[in-house]
Amino acid sequence: MTPPSGAPLAVEQVPSVGRFQLAIVVSLLGLFGFLTVGLAVQFMSIPFGLWFTEVFIFFAVPFVALRLSGREPIVSAGLSGPWVAGLAFGVALGTANFFCGAMPLMYLSQKLVPHEWLEIFDSSVVFRDKGPLELLAVVSGVCLAAPICEEYFFRGVLQPGLMARTNPARAVVLTALWFSFCHLDPIGFLARWELGIVFGLLAWRTGSIWPGIGAHLANNLVSTVLFLATRDQPDEASNELAQLAGAVGIGALGLGLAFLASRRWPALLTAPRPMLDTLQPAPSPTRAIGPWLLAGIASVAVLLALDWRGVGINMIDALAPVRAPKKTAPPADVERYAALRAKRALAHDGQLPLREYFQLRKDASPMLRARLKKSSAPAE
Repeated sequence: MTPPSGAPLAVEQVPSVGRFQLAIVVSLLGLFGFLTVGLAVQFMSIPFGLWFTEVFIFFAVPFVALRLSGREPIVSAGLSGPWVAGLAFGVALGTANFFCGAMPLMYLSQKLVPHEWLEIFDSSVVFRDKGPLELLAVVSGVCLAAPICEEYFFRGVLQPGLMARTNPARAVVLTALWFSFCHLDPIGFLARWELGIVFGLLAWRTGSIWPGIGAHLANNLVSTVLFLATRDQPDEASNELAQLAGAVGIGALGLGLAFLASRRWPALLTAPRPMLDTLQPAPSPTRAIGPWLLAGIASVAVLLALDWRGVGINMIDALAPVRAPKKTAPPADVERYAALRAKRALAHDGQLPLREYFQLRKDASPMLRARLKKSSAPAE
């Protein structure tokens, strides 16, 4: 039965194979784009690269795919709104879940993996050696761009596509699994899988991705604030379990209050404009892809024009990594690292040649020295 012209089709009324195929194509294109263009741009500049990856890969790819499939990209992905009540409920739930869900799982993972992994997969590296503006760009990318764009990608397109072929619970779990895998972080895998399940359940229950955006935002914001507030404080291993128990208790209380609020006000879990497969004429591929492609190329060109020295320094830092000394490191190590950071600032200001800064990084990088020694060793 064909609906009246302009009337939206519910997700269940759209041929399931189209939605499922769309989800598979989007997920593969997104992963390929992240591993190629995304990582390359982050190699040039982490602050810029974070925003670029979120906007031009995790948002643009599904947006264009929905348009080319003949769907309205905002309504069809559950982004109609904004739904303020659902967003606020998601923030409250995400904050509570961070303390009693994500934090304990992350703590457990850090205790179980080899110690070397903690340094190799240290996600806090995105905050290091950043000036005020760079730090602002990183924090806003993590706490604003990531929640919106990643929820649009995973819960707005991938999860509904899987629901067209399997039951909702399985679709939520599988989407969360892919969500966690795409972060390429084995230490945070369990925690992000749990987070993905929470975000997916919210999208499934409400018919909107706004609550998931709120929960995602709250999780990233709380973890970022806690990291920045405690990164210069000495480690107190003796209080770890007590602090964890207190956090779990606070989180459990928050979850209980969120549950009571949802029972008292059922509208918190009912989107006023739910996810609908609204059909529209599909544009040509050139018209759909062209503006995004031009905007992406232009943004990279602007970065290179305005901060080519910064891009060069970031590439040098990536080629010759030098880890920040631990809080318990000898004062001499701390002083050497501070001197290297001062040289970095001079190179960025043009007072030190990039070639000289690269040599300083090579001399201070044990990883690069080990690679060079291994590559120059005679073959047996």
